[in-house]
Parts: sequence; structure tokens; C-alpha cells
Amino acid sequence: MLQTEGNVTLPMVMSLLCSYRGLFIDACKSCGRVVSSEGYTPPVVRVWRGDWEARHGSCF
Repeated sequence: MLQTEGNVTLPMVMSLLCSYRGLFIDACKSCGRVVSSEGYTPPVVRVWRGDWEARHGSCF
């Protein structure tokens, strides 16, 4: 995030870090699963759509 965006503020970084609070609770917005079927990983990708959406790397 810091490398791709030019004007990243501390509150923006803190918001992103806080979005991982429900890492093993939040379901993927694409497939609806908490753990991916192929790699058994949680939805670690976060996409900003007015709020942080959790997604698996393969669903992104």
C-alpha cells in the first residue's frame, strides 16, 4: 500500500491493519468461505469498497 499509493496517511495504514482483526472470522466476499478450499488459508486480501472486504488470493 505504501509503495503503490503516494499519499498514505497513518490513519489509513491503521485502518488497513485493523481490517485484519477478524482474519479467521470474516468470510470471503467472493466465495463465502472463511478458509479457502485449495490452500486452507484465510481471506488475507483486503479490498477497499467503502469498507474493507476480505477475499482469498485465488478469489481476487
